[in-house]
Amino acid sequence: MTELVFIDDDYNHVVIMSDVVQRLYLYRQLHHAST
Repeated sequence: MTELVFIDDDYNHVVIMSDVVQRLYLYRQLHHAST
């Protein structure tokens, strides 16, 4: 979970600027978690 926080902190500004990025980011994270 540590990596999640690190990535989230780095992508924070990107996510806030684009909602699409947030959805894609969450989708990729969920896909990776399923693996």
